[in-house]
Amino acid sequence: PELKRGSWLYNPERNSWISVSGNNQPADRVGHAMVTLCRSTILLFGGIDNTRKLLNDTWLFNNVAQTWTQLSVSSSPDNISPRAFHSGVSLLQPESPCFCKQSVY
Repeated sequence: PELKRGSWLYNPERNSWISVSGNNQPADRVGHAMVTLCRSTILLFGGIDNTRKLLNDTWLFNNVAQTWTQLSVSSSPDNISPRAFHSGVSLLQPESPCFCKQSVY
């Protein structure tokens, strides 16, 4: 099946979803991990794109501005490898690391 493009925000007060517009968004994907880093920032990592390529790109979503920013992460051999269907956990404190569990894919 074709992946559906777009980012959506859920508003619990209105019990509704709103579309996030903008050209600078992560590629369509499945199997990615997302974690909340603080009240207004979400981190997205990895997944599989429309061509079934494993991804290791990293994006931040600012919930207040409703914008995505791609991070430039080192491509050294010590960097995390592309993966999908993994999980992530954040300690919800500024400057805290984000833990990513190894993929089974």
